[in-house]
Amino acid sequence: VGVATAHKALRAGRTVERALAKLHSKRSGPPAPVAAEAYLLHLRRCEAVFRHARVWDPASSSVIPMHPLGRDGESSIFDFLGAPLTQALAQQVCIDATRDPNS
Repeated sequence: VGVATAHKALRAGRTVERALAKLHSKRSGPPAPVAAEAYLLHLRRCEAVFRHARVWDPASSSVIPMHPLGRDGESSIFDFLGAPLTQALAQQVCIDATRDPNS
């Protein structure tokens, strides 16, 4: 699907789920619910990466998610975001710049 077609479907459907349903109903052949589910999972993960990006919080001197993860914030649904940094490591990475968070 091209960008223009995807944009048109999103504007008409107002949600990703409706847009996908509309796009699948227009295509010839059997629907691909597994592909749509996989696409939605990847889309939700991409949204979570931006919504819950970890940022330095000077008030608490720690790295926190930009938006709270919610009640199930420690569940495996957010495992792909990576492990939280300890306060000491966060200080070394964000303030002192003496440590690489990936090492």
